[in-house]
Amino acid sequence: MDGDDFSSFLRPRQDSQIRFPRNAVMRKEIVEVRRLDDLFEECLSGVPSPRIFLKIDTQGFDVEVLKGAAGSLPRILALQAEVSFRPIFDGMPEVSETLREARIRGFDVVDLIPVTRERDGLCVIEMDCIMARRMQEPALRRSGPSDRIAVS
Repeated sequence: MDGDDFSSFLRPRQDSQIRFPRNAVMRKEIVEVRRLDDLFEECLSGVPSPRIFLKIDTQGFDVEVLKGAAGSLPRILALQAEVSFRPIFDGMPEVSETLREARIRGFDVVDLIPVTRERDGLCVIEMDCIMARRMQEPALRRSGPSDRIAVS
């Protein structure tokens, strides 16, 4: 792209170039794409007790990264992905799809941080979404005939 912060596998939407004029294709390149599952163990080599935070910033390809990391995600404690409220690339998933994909893989939203807004500063275009692995709720059991509940 004309702006190096917009490189993507996806084509920019025509209407996004009003807000982001540097989101324009300048050239195409061939790149190697590997699934996280295929290089996960290599990345952790030599790390005795990894506590993994995964940052995904792929300009509209974050859901594809989640799908390609199905075997690795159970070992990831938290992640950050960019979610789009107004897609700037063709085929870019909207926030609801990204959150759904993360939820079915065991992650819940911790925080949302604005990345870009409309020129008036009001409406959000994209946000960084911090998510953490869902903790298992302890089983609830009745402690007796009263209304008290004990957690085990």
